[in-house]
Amino acid sequence: NIDFKVFGKKVDNTLIFPDKSVPNTIMHVTILEDGVEVLRTGSVEMKQIFKFNQKIDGYYKNNMGLAFEIASFATEIEITENSILIFYEHYLENNWQSSNKLKILF
Repeated sequence: NIDFKVFGKKVDNTLIFPDKSVPNTIMHVTILEDGVEVLRTGSVEMKQIFKFNQKIDGYYKNNMGLAFEIASFATEIEITENSILIFYEHYLENNWQSSNKLKILF
């Protein structure tokens, strides 16, 4: 388990806050009509899109030149007035890596 408490802001349907796991990186979490988009910008550039029961391609790049393709398959998405809960399967270069839970309270 990794747990971070950070201060951020909400602009329309997007939460913006620092990524405490990676220095100089900002998280942008956007609630979509049919899912959630997670973008990291800064030292790490990363994109994940979560839509129920869909495997969606994304990417990871860091400032050292490391880059690879990722994908996420959401098995559960729950969005409430003050939280986002996503259970998903994580793929790296099209190979299954792990089952994960992402929970954001705001």
